[in-house]
Amino acid sequence: YTSRVFGTYLSEGMALLQEGVAPALIDNAGRIAGMPVGPLALADEVSIELVHKIASQTKKDLGDQYAPRAADQVAALMVDKLGRLGKKSGHGFYEYPADARKHLWPGLAEHFPVRAEQPSLEQVVERLMLIQSIETVRCLEEGVLTSPQDADVGAILGWGYPPFRGGPIGQIHTMGVANFVAACDRLAKIAERLGLAQRRDYWHSQAERIHRVVCERAWNGKLNSFVATLDGNSMDASLLLLNEVGFLQADDPRFAGTVAAVERELRHGDFIFRYVEKDDFGRPENAFLICTF
Repeated sequence: YTSRVFGTYLSEGMALLQEGVAPALIDNAGRIAGMPVGPLALADEVSIELVHKIASQTKKDLGDQYAPRAADQVAALMVDKLGRLGKKSGHGFYEYPADARKHLWPGLAEHFPVRAEQPSLEQVVERLMLIQSIETVRCLEEGVLTSPQDADVGAILGWGYPPFRGGPIGQIHTMGVANFVAACDRLAKIAERLGLAQRRDYWHSQAERIHRVVCERAWNGKLNSFVATLDGNSMDASLLLLNEVGFLQADDPRFAGTVAAVERELRHGDFIFRYVEKDDFGRPENAFLICTF
């Protein structure tokens, strides 16, 4: 589990580089997102050569079933053509001079030209963090993990996933399941606008995957409602956005049941609480006016 999800952070950073995103923006976004180090610097630490060898062996093992990734192409170029193996050789995405601090290799601009239109910092952070949640959901689907809680604890302790985000599954719960699916759709639209067909198809497919998982594991038959967490039973007023973000049609009986459950479980007088479950600050003491409106 840790190797699979940890690897997506590296590969997404390398995909962004190939797409023409400035390398400094990529690594700064990783750190600002709360990761211990940016994805390109981390690839250097792990060894770009190792990333390349793993991709090559995986391709041999899977044969025609293997789906090429942008990160594979980047690693192959860095290792086979440029001989930049990572920190261990003193040359990777960064230079490692003996008498000075490491710095990004200026030659990256020649091999990975920076495009004129750059994504926002928030968009890069979103890509680096969402892809980890997506791979975690796949691990849950495949039975690699048995519970969302195990996934979150393993991520925080295993590779330094930022605790304030709650873990890869906790991030989905914090965003709200519908908003997470909408975020994947939004990234697909951005990729389409930039002419990145492969990334567009990827994000569309992941939005469909998460939609399916949410329908299977965030629907609570006893409450006749979607709930805030996978395999959970707590309500969150963000579920009122299921229709607005395109997750469900307004006339879907499941949406009607969810609206009724929100009112039943979260309404207090004329006000609606965002949630009533205990969190790090105790139970909510006041209504959430935005949800009420």
